[in-house]
Amino acid sequence: MSFLNAVWRFATGSDKDLAVGQKALVRIHQLLSEAMSLYEGAPRALTLEQIAPIRAICDQLTAANCVQIPLHDHPGMSVISRVLYGSVHIQAYDLVKKCTESSGKKHVAQLCVDKVATAPYTTELLPACGNLHELIGGDDVGCAVLDIITPPYDSNGGRDCTYFRVLDSIENAENTSEKLVVLESYEPLDFDVVPEAYRGPEL
Repeated sequence: MSFLNAVWRFATGSDKDLAVGQKALVRIHQLLSEAMSLYEGAPRALTLEQIAPIRAICDQLTAANCVQIPLHDHPGMSVISRVLYGSVHIQAYDLVKKCTESSGKKHVAQLCVDKVATAPYTTELLPACGNLHELIGGDDVGCAVLDIITPPYDSNGGRDCTYFRVLDSIENAENTSEKLVVLESYEPLDFDVVPEAYRGPEL
């Protein structure tokens, strides 16, 4: 259930709605278990009568709008993102190397993507191209995004996830069309990620 909690928390962004989502998922599980018990474990399609209460619960499961995944990096990784549902505001940055204003937890970055993507839509990021990004669900029906990340995060392999927030903007006298910002690494208090072991076919 911890994985479902993480999914629901991202979709709704609130502890109150998380509790409602947990209750809905538990009830769906109960209804499925009751239906399957009638057939003594033998595979069997559900009837319309059995589907009806489950469908009624599913109709209540809607993604919240404007839910945010904070700005974060993908060190040495590539990501293919598919917007499956709704719309998402994407802002992506590249760190500026050898910048005198970068020190400690502070970094200078250049904005390279600032757009709203509406499903169906596919985008990508690379180690040196848009590697830091922030996703904000649309203000109408929220969103659902599928990420294919290679290689995966691995703190032991130097691929830990770092979160950032924008502190200030910087004037770029050499190129006024480039937007530069000062970022600070931090640990967000209102965002949780719960990892789940992959149990599918060996890749």
